[in-house]
Amino acid sequence: MCIWRPECAGRTSSGGWSRSDKRKGRSGKIRNIIDNAFPERAKGAQDEAFLHGYTVLFGSTDNNYIQEEKFLDALKAKMVDGIIYVSFNPATSEKLLENITVPVVFMDRKIKKRENMGSVLIDKFSAMKDVAAYIAGKGCRQPAYITADISISPSKELGKKFRKTLRSWDLMIFTFRNI
Repeated sequence: MCIWRPECAGRTSSGGWSRSDKRKGRSGKIRNIIDNAFPERAKGAQDEAFLHGYTVLFGSTDNNYIQEEKFLDALKAKMVDGIIYVSFNPATSEKLLENITVPVVFMDRKIKKRENMGSVLIDKFSAMKDVAAYIAGKGCRQPAYITADISISPSKELGKKFRKTLRSWDLMIFTFRNI
């Protein structure tokens, strides 16, 4: 996701940014829009950004290094104020972020060389266990689990945790793959 308000992105005649041209924008990247949680993340980000006068643009790199590199280059060209970054591969992301001079906040995964940067992290496995326990506690006897491509490691692991927790409640589970 990249947040940018183009009407604020003006240059001075000298080619630099003037103080009055303060951009009110942030940018970010969601690594894969087929992720199960993408719609909720996107809607939440868009709603909150709108309340504060931001514009939200979304893009996906489909877990492709070259696309990720081009996306980051595009963000640099737009001269965004910051990036919210969800990395597919933290090892390759280190190289991609070497020349990024704007603030970066990592979501989901941290990059070791950038430990001093902010991050928003969640224990997805604990959260999935809580979700399954909540569903079972509400009396749902035949829950369904809808997933993205299970070849994506996080989807596969979250599904395992969900099914394991439901089995501990002696519940039958139906799994649907969202294609």
